[in-house]
Amino acid sequence: MPDVPDLDRILAAANPVRLSIIERLVAFGPHTQRQLTTALPQASGSIKYHLRILENAGYIDTLPDGKFAIHRSGVTTETDAGGRSDEGELEAAQAALERLVVQRRLDRVQVWMKEKDHAPADWGSQQVSSDFILRLTPDELRQLGEAVDAAIAPFQEITAARAAGSGELDGVRAVFAMVMAFPLGVADDGS
Repeated sequence: MPDVPDLDRILAAANPVRLSIIERLVAFGPHTQRQLTTALPQASGSIKYHLRILENAGYIDTLPDGKFAIHRSGVTTETDAGGRSDEGELEAAQAALERLVVQRRLDRVQVWMKEKDHAPADWGSQQVSSDFILRLTPDELRQLGEAVDAAIAPFQEITAARAAGSGELDGVRAVFAMVMAFPLGVADDGS
């Protein structure tokens, strides 16, 4: 992976088209530029431009067969901004990327709410939707995150195997899974 400053990596990811490319490559494996152009509602020149930015930022690699593959599974907003001259810019870029990702999640939920009544019965009846208000310490919140990561890991491995071309594909669809846990009422006392 190229040595790319954190700010440049975050700015590279903080774009809806580039996030779509990353998501497509993570879920479905390597694609040619033409395959990405077909899968995403973008012109070929636009896809080429965004691929170059992602490759320069170290998110994707070009394989010997000309396909593009994910270098790092997912996009991180974790950086070490302490004491850097671009600290304010970096924090602003992180916040913009986080807002973009959260908005994409909410948009997907809204689309599902509109479409779920038209989903095939075997899919519509299998949706999972739960929410909880929990009273936790910061350490317990960390433990919750670790438990969720452990629970989802086998399904990420199945997805990675399918993206690599192995594993059963009959009846397989992309499934959006979203988990968020955060403290409520931080501005007041949170209790």
